[in-house]
Amino acid sequence: MALIDEQLRVAQTWSGVDGFQRFRQTGADWLTPDPRLFRAEWTSTSIDGVQLSEWRSTPVSGRPRPNEPGTACLNAIIGGRIRYELDETAYSAEPGSVHLFHAGRSVRLSAPGGMRIARVVLLEEAMPVWLRGPSPLGDGPLPATTLTAGFVALLDRLTAAIREDGVQPPVATAKAIGVLASALLEEAIPSGTSGMGDLREQMIAYIDRHLGETDLGPRRLAAEFDVSLRWVHRVFNQGDESVARYIRERRVDAIAHQLRSERRWVRVADLAARFGFAGRDQLTRAFKQRYGVTVNDYLDLVLQDRPLPDAAR
Repeated sequence: MALIDEQLRVAQTWSGVDGFQRFRQTGADWLTPDPRLFRAEWTSTSIDGVQLSEWRSTPVSGRPRPNEPGTACLNAIIGGRIRYELDETAYSAEPGSVHLFHAGRSVRLSAPGGMRIARVVLLEEAMPVWLRGPSPLGDGPLPATTLTAGFVALLDRLTAAIREDGVQPPVATAKAIGVLASALLEEAIPSGTSGMGDLREQMIAYIDRHLGETDLGPRRLAAEFDVSLRWVHRVFNQGDESVARYIRERRVDAIAHQLRSERRWVRVADLAARFGFAGRDQLTRAFKQRYGVTVNDYLDLVLQDRPLPDAAR
C-alpha cells in the first residue's frame, strides 16, 4: 500500500475514466468496476523524516508501487474493508487495524467497497536504531491493542485536517507520530526474537564501557539506543534479572576483580566513587548481597590466599 512522493506536501485527485488511466501509473494491474465512477484522493505531508498520508478511493484493486528503500510503512485502515496478499498469504484489513510493510515489499490489494487509509512512513533517520538493520518484525497486520486504537484515532483526525483545512502539522506533532509508530512496532515484536538478543548484547557492551558513570541506567540506555524505556526493560529482562540489577552486579564484580588483581587496601568510598555507586554504604550493601561478605572481608580472604565466595546467582 504505497504511493511515495518526496515533496513536502502533495494533494492529488484522480476522477473518471481519464483520472483512472492516470491513476494506473501509480502501480500495476489496477482495476475498478466502472472507471466512469472512479475517484481517488491522495494527500501527503513530510516533516522531519516522517511522511503522513491519506488515501481515499472508490472500489479498486491492484498492486501499488513498493515503498522506497530505507523506509518502514504503517497503514491504518480508517474506512472500508480491504483484502491484500503478501507472500502468497491473504489478509483481511478491517477498520481500526494497522499493517506494516517494509521497503521494497510488493502487495496486491482489493477494496471492493472503497477505502480510506492513513499511512505513516518512517524514513531511515526517523526509525529507532533497532529497526534500521534487518527487522525482527515480519510484514502484515500488527496486534490489535489499546495503542493501536489510539494510533488509528490520531491519524484519522490529523489526515482529515490536512485534507480539509490544508493544516501542516508542526514538527513536534511529526515527532510524536514517529514515537508512537515506533512504540507500536516495539510492542508487536515477539519475546525471544534474535533482534532482541542482538540489542541486549549491544546494551551489555555499552554498560561494561560506562560502569563508572553514576547516571548509567535504563533511561540512559533508552536515549543511547533510541528506544522507549519500556522497550529497554522488555529487551533486557530475563527471569528475575533487571537492567538496574545487572548494572549493580557488574559494578560489584568489577570491584571484586580489582581486589583480586591488585591485592592491596583501597578505601571503600574511593571504590564506590570509581565504579558509579552513590556512596560507601550503597556499595557495602551491594557487595555483601552479591558475595555474602563485606569489601574489606573479601580483601582479607584475597590477601590470605583463602577460598573466595562465589557470586550469588
